[in-house]
Amino acid sequence: MEEFDRVIMPDGRIGAVLEVFNDGEAYLVEFETPDGPHCYDDDVFRAEELKPAETE
Repeated sequence: MEEFDRVIMPDGRIGAVLEVFNDGEAYLVEFETPDGPHCYDDDVFRAEELKPAETE
């Protein structure tokens, strides 16, 4: 996975990779919060916690 790729997080939500750490060991992912369509947060996930999202 690379920066700006869409990923599926452990809870099933879709996020976007903002930064890649240690050659893909971990990723900073931005995602929409439950507070609305324009409220975002980010968190770091280990590679094994994420799956690539299907692209249309």
